[in-house]
Amino acid sequence: MIVPVPYEIIALVVLLIFLALAVVIYLLRKVTNKEREAAEINRVFVNSSPFVVNIWDDAFKLVSTSKQSIKIFGVSSQEEYMERFFELSPEYQPCGASSREKALDYVKQTFAEGKTRFEWMHQTLTKELVPMEITMERFMRNGKYHLMSFAADLRPIKAAVEKENEKITRKRLQAMLDSSPLSCYILSEKFDVIELNQETLNLFKLETRQEFIDNFFALVPEHQPDGCLSIQKMNNLMSEVLEKGRIHFEWRGKDKNGDEIPCEIHASSVTIDGTKSAIIHVRDLRDIQNAIAMNERLASLAYTDNLTQINNREFFLQTAEKALLNCIEKDFSIIIFDIDHFKQVNDTHGHIVGDEVLKAIAARAKKVIRATTLIARYGGEEFVLMFPGTIKNAEKTALRIKEQFSGSPFCINDLSLNITASFGVASKSHGCHTLLEILDNADKALYHAKNAGRNAVAVYEAGKITLSLDAGKTACKKINKLSLHGGVVD
Repeated sequence: MIVPVPYEIIALVVLLIFLALAVVIYLLRKVTNKEREAAEINRVFVNSSPFVVNIWDDAFKLVSTSKQSIKIFGVSSQEEYMERFFELSPEYQPCGASSREKALDYVKQTFAEGKTRFEWMHQTLTKELVPMEITMERFMRNGKYHLMSFAADLRPIKAAVEKENEKITRKRLQAMLDSSPLSCYILSEKFDVIELNQETLNLFKLETRQEFIDNFFALVPEHQPDGCLSIQKMNNLMSEVLEKGRIHFEWRGKDKNGDEIPCEIHASSVTIDGTKSAIIHVRDLRDIQNAIAMNERLASLAYTDNLTQINNREFFLQTAEKALLNCIEKDFSIIIFDIDHFKQVNDTHGHIVGDEVLKAIAARAKKVIRATTLIARYGGEEFVLMFPGTIKNAEKTALRIKEQFSGSPFCINDLSLNITASFGVASKSHGCHTLLEILDNADKALYHAKNAGRNAVAVYEAGKITLSLDAGKTACKKINKLSLHGGVVD
């Protein structure tokens, strides 16, 4: 027998069921709101991230991306980014691997290992390269593994590193430039001054770097020594160094005060910050030229007779010895002459007048001889000449010099002096090969001319000494006196 349930109990049960349903609905709504709130927070977090955040499903498909992808890659929407993802990498990575294959390899690796970090080369739709560092992590969603990747744009970091490296490089470059003993500066192909060292300021007598930059074109004379306009030549030389890579040349600059600076320049082409440039090293030649001039002066003093300013005995002997060795099959002659009665000049008028006579003798002799004839003061009042010719021609030269002396008086201060000389001529022969032998033979001929009456030319040839044909007149006169102011002195 079925006992009927009271209506009140049924009503109570129904009420409890409704209350339970209400609680369940409330709780479900609360959970859903929390999920929505969490999802919104996650969406805001992802989209506000400075990284490009991507999510991949277990089928290796890109299913979500952050708004940062629009900003970095210049696409119109997140959807376009996901559709054209593989277009946003170059065909090959810097390592040479295919971008598509390597990307899928990293995705598979992350699914297998849980986390991967690597550098990647992306590109924008306009082919601008975008280096990135990517971190990929595996996570569980709805019972399935997914991947989330965080891609950081490395361009600002690399730019900062490059900028810092550039600062370090410039400091090192400046240290190298400043340690150079030469003036050194770097010019762009348009002559913009990129860098310079302290020695450059010292060379041009400048105070600051800006002063060099502002006055660069004023630090050259209008024309170079070859007559070319300095500015035009600078342009030509810049083109040449950029074409050839390295050149050197002599140049004329000037300092702040207008003093010209002869210099040697070595220029090398370089590329700095993508700009064709030239490194210029400047060697100041003034010290070198002064040293050369000093050496030449010292050499001149060493080989020049201080009184007559012609060559001295040492220079003559060295030069004649070399010349004799170089003319084995050529004629080679020596002329020695000695001023007649020179002691009387010194005794009568003093050594000052005697010195003037010696200078005048040297000057008159140089008027007669050729440039190829070497003349030197051999000692005291004796002179010697090296004659690259036959003994006959040497004899003729000796006669011309003799006539140059005796043909007109020597005017020394207020004196009018009749000065003559005696000459000895000898040459290389079959029995006479050395310079000392030739000089000895010429000396013998000289004393023969002296003994024959002075003011004469004697020739040593084939072991015999003979007087020149026109020497008879003068030799027979036995000239042994000097006419001085109309008077006679022994």
